[in-house]
Amino acid sequence: MDGMDRAGGRVVFSALFNESEAFLAAYVRNFLNNTGDGTFLVINLPAGRQIPCREADESERVLVFSGEVQRRKFGHTLLTGHLESFEHATQALGAFDFFCPLASNSLFARPFNLQAALEKLKVKPRTTSNDLDNLLEVWWWVKVKRNPRFIAFLKEVWGLTHVSQNQIEGLFASRNDWAVLHQRLPQILELGGTIEPEQEFPMEEILPATLIKQFGSGHFAYICHIFWTRSYQGKVVLADILDMPSLFPDEICILKWFERNPHDVATAAVSTGWIRNMLGQVSEDLRSEPPATRFAHRMILEQLAHVLAEREGFGPVTAGWWTEATEPARRRMALTRTLTMYRGIIPLPFEQEAGREPELLYVYAEDTRDAVRLSLEITEAGSTTIVLSTSLPTEADDAEAAEPALEGYLYLRCLAPSDSRVFRLRCVSVTSSIRDRIAMNVVIQQGQSYSYVLPCHVAAGEAPEFYYRHDPVASEDGLWFGIPFFSQFAATLTVDVI
Repeated sequence: MDGMDRAGGRVVFSALFNESEAFLAAYVRNFLNNTGDGTFLVINLPAGRQIPCREADESERVLVFSGEVQRRKFGHTLLTGHLESFEHATQALGAFDFFCPLASNSLFARPFNLQAALEKLKVKPRTTSNDLDNLLEVWWWVKVKRNPRFIAFLKEVWGLTHVSQNQIEGLFASRNDWAVLHQRLPQILELGGTIEPEQEFPMEEILPATLIKQFGSGHFAYICHIFWTRSYQGKVVLADILDMPSLFPDEICILKWFERNPHDVATAAVSTGWIRNMLGQVSEDLRSEPPATRFAHRMILEQLAHVLAEREGFGPVTAGWWTEATEPARRRMALTRTLTMYRGIIPLPFEQEAGREPELLYVYAEDTRDAVRLSLEITEAGSTTIVLSTSLPTEADDAEAAEPALEGYLYLRCLAPSDSRVFRLRCVSVTSSIRDRIAMNVVIQQGQSYSYVLPCHVAAGEAPEFYYRHDPVASEDGLWFGIPFFSQFAATLTVDVI
């Protein structure tokens, strides 16, 4: 791949990983798609955890092991976890030349360019040295000042008078410089014990730069850009990936914060080989092609997306509720019930001819104690159409005084096998305020496990479409789609599934 590993040297990347099995596969694919021979990824799982990963098993460039360090957000454990990976790489690979920690939510957004990283490494970074006797009242230095034993250790054991700050993600340095830290691992463990429990801070954001400057060459470079201003409130989007050539120097190939979800659009894009290649070409087009050519390319992509959407094959969520012998015109049920809403399950009968399953829908009631008059009609004809309305007794009608209260959830059973599924909810007729409350409070249940699921995609229009992805829970049977309903409301919805 162009721009990848264009200089000699073996590079080891380290990731401390405690995410899902599905995300591990995407993480490994992202690494393999953006690096070449001579680069290795060490994945350090928590103590005692094992995650099967075919992608890792099939590549000699990916090493997976379960570390012994009990990792926590603050203190010394994330740094010692990466040093544990450094030691594992030394034992497994022997000689290598460079080492670089990663985060599990930092992914390659374009190919790793070793030559560019080495050029950057030739120049010592401009870092601020902070006087241990006069630390600033900003950043983590506030916490450091409140740890006198930590400061005393730095002075007395390592002879430090100044300390620096750094980001650990993408801190690219020579093996010899990282060995400066690894050789001091026993002391780092001892140093971690000096931190006051109420004044913890991430040591990995202080020690690497400080020790490399004090005891090593002083040379290191960053190959990861972190969108600090977004922090946990935002994430990497496709525009960031397309704009990388104009926004960042050549050595920056990794971005943070990606969603730790293999189905997130940006995460999936950089973890799928052909899509990543296409993004690279589109990014090149943005810089080099005239507007008319870019317009033509957009038309191609829009038509391609339209064709793919037509062939997705969504079908009614109620497929299988009626036998094949039941005529389409008779695939309809309707009921009206007054339900007293005490928290718990209220079965709803399915009384149509030749119904296959005794339990196909039910209400899970919230504890409102209301007497809710519920009218429900379900029709299957290409899609599953649900007409749902509720009302309260006249004396309990507070509709004008407050917004409709959540009364419960209508659960529909999906008889398709419990594989990965995407549900599509279309709001045909409902007020916009209630529409959003419905869309943002959908529940998917499999067996005894359930979760509130936010839309993974929203298609705008007169009848907005909300898409929800569900991945199976191991050894759990029975898949249900839960739709919230409210007091004094009426809605017409369709629910489909692939």
